[in-house]
Amino acid sequence: MAIIHLISGLPGSGKTTKCKELAKLCPLIRMSPDEWMQASGISLRDASARESIEEFQFKLALVLLDRGIDVAIEWGTWSRIERIEILLAAKERGHEVKGYFLNPPIEVLRQRLDIRDRELPESDQVLVSELELIFTMFELPESEEMSLYSEVWFDKPTADKY
Repeated sequence: MAIIHLISGLPGSGKTTKCKELAKLCPLIRMSPDEWMQASGISLRDASARESIEEFQFKLALVLLDRGIDVAIEWGTWSRIERIEILLAAKERGHEVKGYFLNPPIEVLRQRLDIRDRELPESDQVLVSELELIFTMFELPESEEMSLYSEVWFDKPTADKY
């Protein structure tokens, strides 16, 4: 049985960092639409391209899982509905799903995005007004959803970490 690592969080929450940490601990294939888009010269704001890439990555993830290869998805997966769809599809095929939830304070997200955005074209940068809006859109899992994961991990903010 292969494992799908579902990493959820807003831009700047540390999804890619967490995914890379996991990849050092166990062999897995990372599904990162941002990296595919940047490598292909596609704007990170191209919602249609992002949706197509995520759909393709999920189909590819299911093929890899069926072949016994662990996969990590770092799309953000802000909504419970999206996460549960992924969970059910993977579990229906007999795979284990581990959930990772990164939810730092908005001030930390702003600081991290300020640093990250220096490397991005202005058109791909996250505006403060956008961050404030999407911050309210991230849905942490409730008990029903958490019961579907084989393991659940929450990023615990500490004074020295943030």
